[in-house]
Amino acid sequence: MQRVSRRKFVGQILGVTAITAFAGYPVWETRHLLINRLSVALPRLPESLSGLKIAFLADIHVGPFLSVRYLRQVVDRVNSLGADLIALNSVVTRMKAR
Repeated sequence: MQRVSRRKFVGQILGVTAITAFAGYPVWETRHLLINRLSVALPRLPESLSGLKIAFLADIHVGPFLSVRYLRQVVDRVNSLGADLIALNSVVTRMKAR
């Protein structure tokens, strides 16, 4: 068996760790729904729109790492927020139609 220097071994471990983190983060991120609640003051907003609740969804990518089942859970969670308006940004589907 060939001996490997400590420096080379540590370098290889760090390289494997970096590749794993780089490849694994997108998978982890797609499974973690983040909800931020913001109040925005708009001085010229008509009174009829005062208190309007908007849900904004971004970067929902349905495909091999995000199932339709999970998407249904996201939809149920968003619906439970009681928003008056739901805005979608960058919603991408990468699956064949059934």
